[in-house]
Amino acid sequence: GGQLLLASLASVDLAWVFLSRSRGSLLLGLIAMGYLLVSVRSLPRRVTSVAAAALLIAGVSGHFDALQSDAARRFSKLLDQRMSLEERTSGRGNLALGGWRIFTHHPFGVGTGGFEDAWAELEQLDNSTRFAPGRQVPAHSAWVMVLAENGVPGVIVFTLFVGSFALTGMRRRDPTLRRLGLFTTVILAAAFMTTEFQSKALWFLAA
Repeated sequence: GGQLLLASLASVDLAWVFLSRSRGSLLLGLIAMGYLLVSVRSLPRRVTSVAAAALLIAGVSGHFDALQSDAARRFSKLLDQRMSLEERTSGRGNLALGGWRIFTHHPFGVGTGGFEDAWAELEQLDNSTRFAPGRQVPAHSAWVMVLAENGVPGVIVFTLFVGSFALTGMRRRDPTLRRLGLFTTVILAAAFMTTEFQSKALWFLAA
């Protein structure tokens, strides 16, 4: 019953994440749930865990109708082609495109800590992707920030760091360590798409 209890607790956590309306956090929560399910040893236990998770998530979310509706609206907005890129991604897509343009102008980067100044100076000609022109805004993505600030060398080193956990895990004979290494690489790669380096939880996981 220990695995079922842990799956139930994880399901409640995932329900809270959904109600928080953070799309990036929900992606990480789903990856973590997938890792937990893969770690369950037998198929019947996996099926039981999935069923318990679905019931608990539905039960917890059902007690917060307003938050649930608001969260569902926020997630469905991501796929609404009638909205602008800024509306669908809260500006994150615009920042990624702008970061790529900064990189193409400076393949070796503008220097560590220089993203906000580079964004303020970036000439934004396409009205469909314009976002906060002339203002200093953070990248909101470690990948975008490293690409713009440190260029090709930075992205290579950063990719090697993120991928090192999976590589180290695959060199072990223990399948548990292999799964853990792969999970760490996947969760870090996904998390750094929507956040920079401030999250203590990510560094705890890396440690």
